[in-house]
Amino acid sequence: MKTDINPTYQSFLFLISLAFCFVVSDGRPFGTSSSLITEACSETPKKDLCEKIVNLDHMNPRNNLNDIAFIAFDQTDKAATSNIEFISQAKAIAGTTSNEVNKAFTVCDKEYERASDAIDNAISGLSSKTKGEEIEKFLKDASTAIETCEVSTKEQAGNALQLEHMNQDLLDLLKNALGVFHVYMKNG
Repeated sequence: MKTDINPTYQSFLFLISLAFCFVVSDGRPFGTSSSLITEACSETPKKDLCEKIVNLDHMNPRNNLNDIAFIAFDQTDKAATSNIEFISQAKAIAGTTSNEVNKAFTVCDKEYERASDAIDNAISGLSSKTKGEEIEKFLKDASTAIETCEVSTKEQAGNALQLEHMNQDLLDLLKNALGVFHVYMKNG
C-alpha cells in the first residue's frame, strides 16, 4: 500500500534533516575535523579568532593545512581591502580638515597599498608553493606596513582613531595567518 506524503511535509522533513546535519557537523563541511582547525590555529596569538575565521568561511575547502592557511590569508586580504576603501573615503573627508589627519591618511594610503601587495604575494606564493621564507617575509612586510600606518594615526581623532582600531584588527589577522603558516610549514 503506497502512501503519498504531502510535498510541503516532505520539504519540511528535508529541511529538518539538513538542519540536524548542519548542527551535528558544527557548521563545518563533512570531513573537516575540528582537530585539524585546532592544530592549524595552535601557533596563533588569537586562537579563538583564528578558529572563528576558519569556521565562518564557507566558500573555501578545509581539507588540509594548506586550505586553512589559504583561508587565513584570504580573510586577511579581505580585511586589508576593506580598510583601503575606508582610507580612501576618510582621506577625501580629511582633505577638508586638519593637515595632521590628512597626512596620517596619506601615509596609511601608501602603506596599505604596500601591505595589500605583500598579502597578494603571500597568497600567490601559497598557491604556487613558493619557498616558505618568502611567504613569511611577505606577511611580515604587510605587518610592518600596517604598523607604519598605525604610528601615523596615533593621537588623532575621528576617522583616524577608527582606523587605528582597524589596523589592530588587521595586525591580529596577519599574526594569525603567520601562525597558521608556521603550522603548515611544519606539517604540510
